[in-house]
Amino acid sequence: MKLRVKTNLLKELVNKASKCSTQNKMIPLTSLMSIVADSGKISITTSDAVNFFTLSEDAEVLEPFSVVVNVELFSKLVAKTTSDIITLELNSTSLSFTGNGTYQIELPLNEEGSLIIFPPIPTVENSVKGTIKLAAVKSVILANKPALAVGMEAPHLTGYYCKEKKVISADSFNICINAVETFPESVLITPIVFDLLSMSDTEDIAYEYTNDVIIFTTPKMSLFSRNMKGIENYPVDAVESFEDAEFPSKCTLPKTALLNVLDRLALFINDFDTNGVYINFTNEGAKIVSTRNNATELIPYQGSENFAPFTCLVQIESLKKQISARTGEVVNIHYGQPGALKLVDNNVIQIIALINDEDSEE
Repeated sequence: MKLRVKTNLLKELVNKASKCSTQNKMIPLTSLMSIVADSGKISITTSDAVNFFTLSEDAEVLEPFSVVVNVELFSKLVAKTTSDIITLELNSTSLSFTGNGTYQIELPLNEEGSLIIFPPIPTVENSVKGTIKLAAVKSVILANKPALAVGMEAPHLTGYYCKEKKVISADSFNICINAVETFPESVLITPIVFDLLSMSDTEDIAYEYTNDVIIFTTPKMSLFSRNMKGIENYPVDAVESFEDAEFPSKCTLPKTALLNVLDRLALFINDFDTNGVYINFTNEGAKIVSTRNNATELIPYQGSENFAPFTCLVQIESLKKQISARTGEVVNIHYGQPGALKLVDNNVIQIIALINDEDSEE
């Protein structure tokens, strides 16, 4: 079997498809890439053992072609190739790769010594079907991703909780509630699913799902995934209680100026400062003060409603991360509650937990 393909086309497919390959040495499947060409189309599939990601493009296919290669070597060789055309020819246990030169790539074999065949992707029956917008996917990545938990102490908090017309993410310090439409029923989605969907070639992405499986398709992409476990443990009621919580005061600050101030004050924070800064809401504006009182800056308000003096201690990296996820040029901060700050912008609500001041004094 032989395949001739334009180098730039193969580079794009391999680069995107490899993002689903985790290359976990304990799970051989995650280090493999399937290349199939037939009926005027070339398709590349990778997997992290949970998700199966396939990208396709139209191509001139003279004869059916199918091979499974090692992701790392093949993707690196494709990326470094500068010839216009790459020719792949399958031998008994190797792949001849011709570009700038000719290279013999040893192919992975199964326990019987035969060439590996990528496992077939399952189908689903009696599924719920619908469409999710690419704009919604990108909104979730921008707004919700900074509030995802990264540790495995509570694995369910590492995923996006999609409920009716909102997506929720939360960790120890942050909550994000994004009023964006995704799925009609509550599902818990692993972050890589949205990352992969963001490479969609169309605005409309079709989906179908059951209690366990969810499949996304476009004309040039398909993604098979499984819903995350532990949705019953997600503290959705506690998270949503902040959505309608009343904060007595509100102010508007310039986003860029606020981020610049936090960057400068971060220089005066060490490991013993609980990584926090004080925010004093004063008549003149928001005064940002380091915990050791050796750095202070004042940011004048661009707007203020129901002003009342208030001082709080907030984790600086958490605050920077949430502010950076804002799309506008200003940050609307609701304050006055002893436990949190609330940032509201269009359809996104962010909650940032405050540090107990007594903890910083210990």
